[in-house]
Amino acid sequence: MAKAKTKKEKKFSYEKTNAWKTYAKDEKKIEQISDEYRNFLDMSKTERTSVDTIISFLKKDGYKEFDKIKSFKPGTKFYMVNKKKSMVAGILGKNDMIKNGVNYIVSHIDVPMLHLKPNPIYEDEKMVLAKTQYYGGVKKHHWINIPLAIYGVVYLKDGKEVRIKFGDDGKNAVVIPDLAIHISKGMAGRKESEVIKGEELNVLLGSKPVYKKGKGKDAKEEELLKENILSILNKEYGIEERDIITGEFQVVPALPALNIGMDSSMIGGFGHDDRVCAYASLRALIDMKKPKNTVLSYWFDREEIGSTGNTGAQSIFFEYFIGLLLEKTNKTYNDLMLKRTLTNSFGISADVAPAVDSTFKGAYDPRNSARLGYGPLFHKYTGGRGKGGSNEASPEFLTNITRLLDENKIPWQLNCLGKVDGGGGGTIANYLCNLNTEVLDSGVPLLGLHSPYEIISKVDLYATIKAYIAFMEDFA
Repeated sequence: MAKAKTKKEKKFSYEKTNAWKTYAKDEKKIEQISDEYRNFLDMSKTERTSVDTIISFLKKDGYKEFDKIKSFKPGTKFYMVNKKKSMVAGILGKNDMIKNGVNYIVSHIDVPMLHLKPNPIYEDEKMVLAKTQYYGGVKKHHWINIPLAIYGVVYLKDGKEVRIKFGDDGKNAVVIPDLAIHISKGMAGRKESEVIKGEELNVLLGSKPVYKKGKGKDAKEEELLKENILSILNKEYGIEERDIITGEFQVVPALPALNIGMDSSMIGGFGHDDRVCAYASLRALIDMKKPKNTVLSYWFDREEIGSTGNTGAQSIFFEYFIGLLLEKTNKTYNDLMLKRTLTNSFGISADVAPAVDSTFKGAYDPRNSARLGYGPLFHKYTGGRGKGGSNEASPEFLTNITRLLDENKIPWQLNCLGKVDGGGGGTIANYLCNLNTEVLDSGVPLLGLHSPYEIISKVDLYATIKAYIAFMEDFA
């Protein structure tokens, strides 16, 4: 007698999907995206170079400077730069902006790093060094004994801008040397945050003197080390110490982005936080079809220190640009138009978060933590402890966007920032929600967050781009 067929039991529990399984047939595309992203990362070590790189991508895809476009129609591609360190790009949709709002993605292109102090160069114990100030949340000992590069910009008396770059060429670098273990017994009692103190982050610039005879009959020959470094800078860039004092200089790892792992499944590099999301939103903007709603991608500066300043998300640039766009497309403008547009808008605050690190898994709530290889993460809320300083996405928005990803077979995962009393953090979403827009945090999980060499999964980058495309094209 034939055995009766039984119905497959329906599972009511939720299970995450491994993105490598989902995209098993897309490995060639994943590698192509990863190769391009590694190059993007290497070209984008600072905010200014990030803006330059983003513009080069946009121009190749037909984007034009906003102020040079005479007429706007659905499908018009545009971009605008804000003070050389933040920017926006977008595509005009067919739907009315005031009634339907805009679909926007915001990321940040600043990174925890070191800055040179205003008057940095000094000579001590036959060495020339530069004083630094760390920027953002860094573990200071991470920056010791690794090859570093210096990027800078100065403005000469005649107003000419001069860009400086030393290192990052595979041959040259500067470094912050550590104290030898043989003589460092006195440092043994330091706590982790003071293994290296802020005032000990001094960059070694040189040790070779030039000799110059002093004035007068009996004058002795002078041994000049700092002067030699300044003369090298003058010969290469035409600058003097006076120009350096009023310039802007950043110290970054002189390390290329590389494939990580014997299976080459990951990418290691400086600045994944948050340039991986900056790249993903850029790639989504370029790869998407004509949108229903107007779509915008913003790239902000200064997120790592609170989004303050005129290039950060707390500036008026976000709403200022939407106001300009409303004026261009409606031939008129008033404040209520802008407020209605913002109220009807939906956004993604595209930022990274720490993935579970098995070596330190005690720091995580495993049921509510992201893993490498399972697609983009979503934060229902950020903040810390009692949800202090957090944006919290509405269940309507979170449900609708994750249902959209399900329909497009894009894997995703939810995440919390560690254990309740163990940490926390905030993002740009904190400021955009104050404009009455709906905003949700979503980005790429990574290991080694805020270190000079962070790690992401290639498939998470690929899935995040697909998620951002789905949001821009179809979320309306």
